[in-house]
Amino acid sequence: MKKICEFCQVEMVRPRWSNGNLDSAWKTRRFCSSRCYGDWILAQKKGKPASGRKIAQKRFPLKQCERCKSTVRLQRHHKDRNSLNNKADNVEVLCQTCHKNLHMAEGSWSRGLKKTKLCAICEREFLPHHSKNHKTCSRSCLSELGRRNALKRWRIGSIDLEA
Repeated sequence: MKKICEFCQVEMVRPRWSNGNLDSAWKTRRFCSSRCYGDWILAQKKGKPASGRKIAQKRFPLKQCERCKSTVRLQRHHKDRNSLNNKADNVEVLCQTCHKNLHMAEGSWSRGLKKTKLCAICEREFLPHHSKNHKTCSRSCLSELGRRNALKRWRIGSIDLEA
């Protein structure tokens, strides 16, 4: 019995297992491979992020990290953050350390993208590293903020705060 793949139109032949039995899932099979199934999902716009990750798992085997060449704790990274976009130029295989460092550098590790803030002292833009409560960009600005707050607390309003 022969069938045609719904995505690539290739003729499929019912496979036999090594023990000679016919494949029992043949009746419901609609695609020649998981790759065709994944491409069909993308073409139909029926994909969910979880299905995109599963497609990436099948399409991009974990061999080694593309940055440090490590072979342990490998993960797939979607460069455009769209897990349904499984094109070869969008998916990168990274070890857990490189993947974490990449997201830490851009501020998207943990709870999504961190927003840049303005320093309360020098008014430069900065990216808070570990807390959303940061008000200053550096230790020197933090020291100056502490000095200004101490002057306010001690009610020394006549002293110029810029000094």
